[in-house]
Amino acid sequence: TATASVWSRGELVPMPKGHVMGVPGDARAVEGLLSEEGVRRIAADLDLPPTEIGDDIAIGAYVAARMGHEVVDRLVEPLLGGVYAGDARRISLRAAVPALFEAAREHPTLTAAVRAVQRAGA
Repeated sequence: TATASVWSRGELVPMPKGHVMGVPGDARAVEGLLSEEGVRRIAADLDLPPTEIGDDIAIGAYVAARMGHEVVDRLVEPLLGGVYAGDARRISLRAAVPALFEAAREHPTLTAAVRAVQRAGA
């Protein structure tokens, strides 16, 4: 079976486990792939107030607000671009990853939403 990979620091590395369309469910999973600041920014999602996403939101905008631009640029965009041939900051979360959209409406953090999707097996 093929596994997704991303280009990082001059080499192709496997996409870390525990993600939903590039959105990590654990900051530790991307240590060594993202900068230390990027890892800290993911972890900070747990301390942010909930984000109101309404009827829809661009996946890139939502992930950047919760986990930082580095996650969008280095993890989400490469996967979404390969699947949808578009810009993550313009692609609908509801259309691209409906299970994550629904989980994000039910959980206070993006991390919790990703983990809920993983538990559900989506």
